[in-house]
Amino acid sequence: MTQQLLLWRSIDRKCLSLLLHRTNTRDSLYQIHAFILRNAVETNVNIFTKFVAACVSLAGIHHARCVFDHRPHRDDTFLCNFMIKAHVGGRQFAESFALYKHLRRYTGFVPDNFTFTALAKSCGSSLTILEGFELHGHVLKIGFCLDLYVSTALVHMYAKFGEMFWATKLFDEMSERSLISWTALISGYARSGDMVRARKLFDEMPERGDSALYNALIDGYVKSGDMGAARKLFDEMADRNVISWTSMIYGYCTNGDVLSAKSLFDSMPEKNLFSWNVMIGGYCQNKQPHEALKLFRELQSSGLFEPDEVTIVSILPAIADLGALDLGGWVHQFVRRKKLDRAVNVCTALVDMYAKCGEITKARRVFDGMPEKEMASWNALINGFAVNGRAKEALEVFLEMMQKGIKPNDVTMIGVLSACNHGGLVEEGKRWFKAMEEFELTPRIEHYGCMVDLLGRAGCLDEAEKLIKSMPYEANGIILSSFLCACGYWKDVTRAERVVNKVIDMDPWNDGNYVMLRNLYAVEERWRDAENIKGLMRRNRVKKEAGCSVIEVDFTVCSDDGDQPPSKRRHGVVDDRKISQKKSLPIIDNKSQPVHLFSFLVVMSGMLALPEGCIAAVISFTAPRDACRLACVSTTFRSAADSDIFFFFFGIVEEAALLCHNPIHKGKMSFWFDLTSGKNCYMISAGELYVEDGDDIYEWDWFSIPDAKRRFGIPDSSKTECKSTYPHKPVA
Repeated sequence: MTQQLLLWRSIDRKCLSLLLHRTNTRDSLYQIHAFILRNAVETNVNIFTKFVAACVSLAGIHHARCVFDHRPHRDDTFLCNFMIKAHVGGRQFAESFALYKHLRRYTGFVPDNFTFTALAKSCGSSLTILEGFELHGHVLKIGFCLDLYVSTALVHMYAKFGEMFWATKLFDEMSERSLISWTALISGYARSGDMVRARKLFDEMPERGDSALYNALIDGYVKSGDMGAARKLFDEMADRNVISWTSMIYGYCTNGDVLSAKSLFDSMPEKNLFSWNVMIGGYCQNKQPHEALKLFRELQSSGLFEPDEVTIVSILPAIADLGALDLGGWVHQFVRRKKLDRAVNVCTALVDMYAKCGEITKARRVFDGMPEKEMASWNALINGFAVNGRAKEALEVFLEMMQKGIKPNDVTMIGVLSACNHGGLVEEGKRWFKAMEEFELTPRIEHYGCMVDLLGRAGCLDEAEKLIKSMPYEANGIILSSFLCACGYWKDVTRAERVVNKVIDMDPWNDGNYVMLRNLYAVEERWRDAENIKGLMRRNRVKKEAGCSVIEVDFTVCSDDGDQPPSKRRHGVVDDRKISQKKSLPIIDNKSQPVHLFSFLVVMSGMLALPEGCIAAVISFTAPRDACRLACVSTTFRSAADSDIFFFFFGIVEEAALLCHNPIHKGKMSFWFDLTSGKNCYMISAGELYVEDGDDIYEWDWFSIPDAKRRFGIPDSSKTECKSTYPHKPVA
């Protein structure tokens, strides 16, 4: 290089100095270009190549290609190779191959080994198999088949294609092999799932591989579910990097061993954002939303990394599972502030979160504001309307989607059938179930399950039973449990007895099946049979799962889980099982069935520990199998005694809001009782509420909050002290 500089003109050296300047911008690049043209510096191929490189980084590859097309050196191999590599680096794989063909056809360009390594990488990355075979033919024709770098690149290309026969054949024909050659072939076998062959080649290596090879093998074992072999390799590694640790964490999370994953995560000497995302996603995947939120807060408090799109998409399902709406709103504001709402997957996750938290209006607003929508976005909104009991709106969105020329998939039809199910639209459900053939979709067992549930809820038990027998799948426990629940609802003991044994054999630990049949026998006053079911539960060691009560205070979700730390249990939330169901106060819902207040009282005891004036949200107070009835408990008071107990628990809370979460319809409603006016207030949105006036529970009216307070004499809580009407002062 020094000898070349001595032969250069002073103007060439000055131009080179300008190109090497670190503070160059797009404007200064144009000035250098003018300088080159005015002084005919483009004849110096080294300077011209450096200028093209500067164009790629500062002005973009399109501008660089325009400069390249007007080059004076038509056949220079170094310059042409650089332009081909620039296209590959910019992931313009088709352009790289097109440029190679153009150079071979219209110029005297002679490719070398660097040309073929770049093109092999292009074919492998774009998975263009035909072009890969064509490239291999060019290599054989020109005579680079024995070149170490070219042969290794071709092995790697075939491994990317999954064509392990050709990759192995090339590898066996190589006269010289490097560590990269071994890594390319072994990684190909690991990627294709053939871990036996990959391990055999690994053991045959003349020297131990580097961390890249170990990571490829660990990834292969993880994807095949063999965590024992993966851990053994991991322990053998002398130089573990972030990829090694993260692959193991991902593997443990995928296989359900979250404790081992967290242990590795805590032991990592160095973490990156991807590691945090994998661990948060692992908690969500394994139904541990509390831990996911805890880790998310830890990530924020550390200040080391800022959440990205993957973090948001990972944490939103946890927020939806817990119904932590306030935290979900904060995440939405964060997404807007960081401009992440332009990503389709983030917006889709927000739609899903709001829908599952019952804020379907906000879900629709996010959906309408999306710059572009994909199939998952439409599915999220359709399913959101469905689970919120808005069947009409769900079907309207479905029709809107089809009008835009978007063909539904299996998930779409599950949402449509679910909407018909929740809305009781039997004929509509039958129509769309039959229409799946027109959409070239084969009904899966999930679609049959939706139809069985729809028919069962509507009382068409005979038709539902025939569908179970005629469907091309073996009925699973979910479908049979759904049918059993329908039999219990419509008090059809005969049909229930026909399926109960099969249901229990399939899912012997499902306490709901036993409880449903026992209650059905009790309604029919078949006490001996009811006791037999109870005895069967004891013999099978099945216990009725206790209900779960959850409140959200200051973005923290507190539950009655005994595993919660004392800092969260101090809010006063206690285990439902500590309150005897026999001592709880029964109330009667609109189906004349007893509903116990024990879970409701648990939540109230938690709210008593809150500071006066604090607003708490009760996300759910549901028993596993009686979720719908218990979730509606706040709207089913019938006696003054029940109301007095309710007033007692709200007596020291200035204006507490109770948020009912219906797991079937995902309905949301804020409720409080104003002690001064004696009115039950039901918040529907931020600006409107229902006020119950009169003894009849169905006498409702719709008012804005200011109008309601004026009409019913509800004073401003900020100016009026709430006092309990209960004779005994509660102990906080």
